[in-house]
Amino acid sequence: MSIDIFKGIEKAEVEQFSKRLAQERQREHRFAAIQIKGETLAEKDITFHKTAFEACKYMLMAPTDKGYYTFRSLSLLEDDVKRILEEKTIEKYIELKQQKGLDLER
Repeated sequence: MSIDIFKGIEKAEVEQFSKRLAQERQREHRFAAIQIKGETLAEKDITFHKTAFEACKYMLMAPTDKGYYTFRSLSLLEDDVKRILEEKTIEKYIELKQQKGLDLER
């Protein structure tokens, strides 16, 4: 999973999610179980857990008729949020590399 889970989410919502991640880290949660359904991510689609085992157990026991579950560490989610807030998306990185390649050719 990459920062694609944040596709379609406004920057202000990503900032709010960043604050939530900080709160969950203070509660010693280290993993998130994320239900992927549709095009957007809602707050109710994410639950936080202290261990990977707890997150996996939750995903196995949680009823879902649409979408699927995945889990991710908080540190990776924080990295994704940081990249979004710094506006360093994969597309812009690729575009920058292509531009540098064109500049070198010239």
